Amino acid sequence: MGNNETRLTCAEARQYDLVNYLATLGIEPKYVKRNVFWYLSPFRNEKTPSFKVDRGKNIWADFGDMEADLKGKKCSGGNLIDFGVRFHGCTVGEFLAKLEGRIDLPRLTPQERKAQAQEEANKVIILEDKSLSHPALLAYIKERRIPFRIADQYCREVVFKIGDGKPQFAIGFKNNFGGFELRRPRFKGSSSPKGFTTFVADPPASEISVFEGYFNFLSYMTYVPAGSVPKQDIMVLNSLVFFESARTILETYPQANLFLDRNGPGQRVTQKAIQSQPAIYQDKSLIYQGYEDFNDMICQFGRRVKNSNRLSP
Repeated sequence: MGNNETRLTCAEARQYDLVNYLATLGIEPKYVKRNVFWYLSPFRNEKTPSFKVDRGKNIWADFGDMEADLKGKKCSGGNLIDFGVRFHGCTVGEFLAKLEGRIDLPRLTPQERKAQAQEEANKVIILEDKSLSHPALLAYIKERRIPFRIADQYCREVVFKIGDGKPQFAIGFKNNFGGFELRRPRFKGSSSPKGFTTFVADPPASEISVFEGYFNFLSYMTYVPAGSVPKQDIMVLNSLVFFESARTILETYPQANLFLDRNGPGQRVTQKAIQSQPAIYQDKSLIYQGYEDFNDMICQFGRRVKNSNRLSP
């Protein structure tokens, strides 16, 4: 195989989400309206956003491009490959090589892109993230039977607002793309961009464990004795909708351990994955058989221990 060849095709590269790719370059939108993201152009200095990404169509347009204007065009633009070639000043083959094997960048099907765009939580505005300290959040962590030392290692206290509302706070779990999953009593939300979270060992491990939500991941870290956690990479999906796009990463490992929920959707995804790649996927949810998920098991166990202590003389 030649040095300039790559296994990634143009068709596959065009499935990468352009908004997420821009985020990996540190390029964030100045404002979002429905599925349209407006940026300061990455190709020049400007004060008014003129670079537009239509997330539903996964294409960009630069309305401030003087070269396009001289050619009688309203703007320059195109797909992810067109952007990458221009931004990096490289050939198509060189850009495809840059994308090859990117664990922080999921390939999304058109259906997943549409679902992600529709669910985009652009109304959630992150104001600040800091170390966990609010008494209400610490009490909630304790209620979910997660030791503070574990929650503090992986979570943040996030101050946010919804639209023009007043500031609120929640426990935040950051994904690979800069968004947060937000939880507190009687509230469940997220900020954009959405996606999975990975923790990759150095060097990468030979197996990866997959969790549906971050409280289940924290529950696993609570369940396994300190110092006994096996060497592995971790992926927290943050939503089952990201499982299909994550498979291109998961199936690069000899073994992927699935700790998904014991409910209908979680088990359907687990069984479908095992049927398609039985040598790779392992169903590890049997550990908490009889419970809805990993966190439900440790919560129920904690309540039984507490009640037993109350009954003790």
